[in-house]
Amino acid sequence: MPTRYFPIAIITAILIAVACYGFLRPAETAAVPMRVLLENSAGMVVFDHTKHVDEYGVDCETCHHELLDEADEDGNIPDDAEPVPCSDCHSKVSDDPDVPNLMDAYHQSCMGCHEEIDAGPYTKDQCNQCHFK
Repeated sequence: MPTRYFPIAIITAILIAVACYGFLRPAETAAVPMRVLLENSAGMVVFDHTKHVDEYGVDCETCHHELLDEADEDGNIPDDAEPVPCSDCHSKVSDDPDVPNLMDAYHQSCMGCHEEIDAGPYTKDQCNQCHFK
């Protein structure tokens, strides 16, 4: 190999090594998911988690009320507290009158909040603003 190709070969090898490192390195997961996909029979709902947390300033425990169980005496929730899926407590069919079923829990939380702040979809004729077929 002529010596003039040696620098090109070295640079190519470095670029291949960097590309392999970037491809094989595990992806970092965000502490707060950007979007959450809620699949259901009425059409999936894409919930923009980042917008509600960052732009609207909604606290985690507003929706993830089970986090309040992990709070200390001063009401502080540990940084490493993991919210549990809604379906862990709210089943599709609920026999307990104190625990709404999953659909009712979502609707009460989401639509109730939108109605309270008088913004976004919260009436029955606006279903297609959240549910996509």
